[in-house]
Amino acid sequence: MSKESIFTHHAGYRTKQRCTLTQAQITQLLGFNLAVKIGESIGTLREYWLFYSPSDDAYFVVVQDKLGGAVITLSPLAYHEQRHDKVFQHHLDAAKALLPTVDTLTHFKLPTEPAKLHLSVTLDLDGQHKVKNIGTLNPRDCGCDPALWLESTTCKPIILKLLKEKAIDVNTVKGVVLRLVRNGDPIFKPFNELR
Repeated sequence: MSKESIFTHHAGYRTKQRCTLTQAQITQLLGFNLAVKIGESIGTLREYWLFYSPSDDAYFVVVQDKLGGAVITLSPLAYHEQRHDKVFQHHLDAAKALLPTVDTLTHFKLPTEPAKLHLSVTLDLDGQHKVKNIGTLNPRDCGCDPALWLESTTCKPIILKLLKEKAIDVNTVKGVVLRLVRNGDPIFKPFNELR
């Protein structure tokens, strides 16, 4: 899967509710093609991706926008099969085989510490959705593992400062996107969930 996996608010909520993997781990899983495409909905341009979560000992299906790559929702396998076709055994076997160890998804593995963290925000401007870069951050300024920075209490004050510097109205911001490398996999956090 080559598209970026940015989670919608709904997808983030369903992930926390249904799966022990984090959004960052699922983003990594999708980014490294550790999921099996099991179908698509032509009329809505949605793709269905099956993956196995070792920590849950369960299969899940991600519904992703085919054009933009946004993750729309995450469902347990049984829930998906109630509403769509049954998933074939060879798909289940392939999904499990793609994930060799639990350690694969414990955190982002980087060849070296990133020189800069790249930050952008998703905006809702009168119904138009835009993504705007707001700056970079030295990983040493995070005070924690860079991949977990959006979960920390040091995040929001820095984001607010960058928004002010860029003259971006806070009321238009829907989410924050962090990349550990310039064009790397995005880690998304709804703005209203920042601590």
